[in-house]
Amino acid sequence: MFPSMSLLWYHISGEPVESHTRSSGSSFSAAEECWRSIGGDNACAHGEASRRPDYTLLLEPKQDALAAVIRSAQHPLPSLLPDFFNATIGASDFCGSLVESIRRARVDQIELHKGFPVPDARRRPVTTTLRCLSRLHDPFSDSARLQFERIHRAFDPLVRRLIHAHRRSMRRLSYADFAVRAASFFTCGVAVTIQAPFARAEAQLGAAARGAFALDRDFDTMGSMVRRLGDEIEHTRDVIKLFTDDGDDDMGEGLMLKEVARELRVSGCEFMNKLAELEEHVFLCFLNINRTRRMVMQEIVAHRQR
Repeated sequence: MFPSMSLLWYHISGEPVESHTRSSGSSFSAAEECWRSIGGDNACAHGEASRRPDYTLLLEPKQDALAAVIRSAQHPLPSLLPDFFNATIGASDFCGSLVESIRRARVDQIELHKGFPVPDARRRPVTTTLRCLSRLHDPFSDSARLQFERIHRAFDPLVRRLIHAHRRSMRRLSYADFAVRAASFFTCGVAVTIQAPFARAEAQLGAAARGAFALDRDFDTMGSMVRRLGDEIEHTRDVIKLFTDDGDDDMGEGLMLKEVARELRVSGCEFMNKLAELEEHVFLCFLNINRTRRMVMQEIVAHRQR
């Protein structure tokens, strides 16, 4: 049985989860600028016909640089490291699709309020407009939730395998240290030779475990936020359906119209705030992806000559 996620994070990083979360907040503007440079604010304004930008181009370090470092490594790398880097590529691509969904939802919400009538508008064009808007594709539909499940299926086992391998490498390093101390006749060079492979594996697996753990938590948080946004969209559709299915009876039309307008204004403001919050989390998640990739890369480079 694995301990709590907070304890696991403390085990592999040495810092509380809260300090990791706070340290990420100051980097949001940098992540936002990075994403807008490739995607643009209006990347999804024309719907599915638009070609989605390749957000994996923003990965750091670049794949070719990473491959060159791995090829030039003087010592075998832990077998889980390629799995870790491949998982970050998939995570980056999913973050890109999530940003496009956010922008699509934002455009739909703006269109909803632009298309909603002024008080003296006639009911029939209003009803037609609302019916059209209620049929718009939900960017946070079941397909998006299935993508979250796929990400979790990739990261959750990877985190556990990395933590298990990291613990095993720590034990082996401890045994090597004990053996060196016990055999005090070893020269310094021989001692380093004995300890080096275990130290390399411990450092590299530790960095990958910290990174994968943080990303798994990020996707867990964003998955909950996407589910809430999907519920908000369904609520908006229910409100519209309440109005449009009322038939052609004009009795009480003004009161119904005002109530629908009030409900959509309130829910629309809350929805836009939740969209902004999710977008911020996605930007920070992408920052975490690059941070963890750099962290593992640095450990590979640092131990390359040892």
